Amino acid sequence: MGAPVAPMLLGLPKPIRRRVAIVLASNPLRRLTHVLADPRVSWVALVIAFWAWHIPALYDRSLRSDSLHHVQHACFFTIGLLFWRPVILPWPARSSWPRWAMIPYLVLAELQNSTLAAILTFANIEDGTFIAAFRAKGRFSQLMDAMPVHLVLESRTALLGAARVAQSLV
Repeated sequence: MGAPVAPMLLGLPKPIRRRVAIVLASNPLRRLTHVLADPRVSWVALVIAFWAWHIPALYDRSLRSDSLHHVQHACFFTIGLLFWRPVILPWPARSSWPRWAMIPYLVLAELQNSTLAAILTFANIEDGTFIAAFRAKGRFSQLMDAMPVHLVLESRTALLGAARVAQSLV
């Protein structure tokens, strides 16, 4: 992260460097970067991206389409850079927020992340469609064959099974 623009510009030929510098100095791009640097924007973007990409229909489509899967990962990477920027605060960036505000920023992000994880954990996955789609994609197939995946999918074992047993007792 840091401030890579100056060294990158110096690596460009002079005619291209001037055009790129003009675009980078333009008011619309400066306003956009100012908006994107706001922790509220990056936090909301993280929440929207995580929840949207985990909608079952979109998630399943990304498993079946390599190009959409790459878009998904590019989205997560970009959102990750936006999200962690106010926490890491690379030089020469300055935060308009006090440093202590990063604690609730991270706690609230983890809270929504844990909520999404709980929803996905307790969703009806017993039919094995997720694992079947994952394996059909050819990703980690040897690893998946070696793993006791049934521990996660079997309703009598693992965390899912323990949670269901606890739920039935209440």
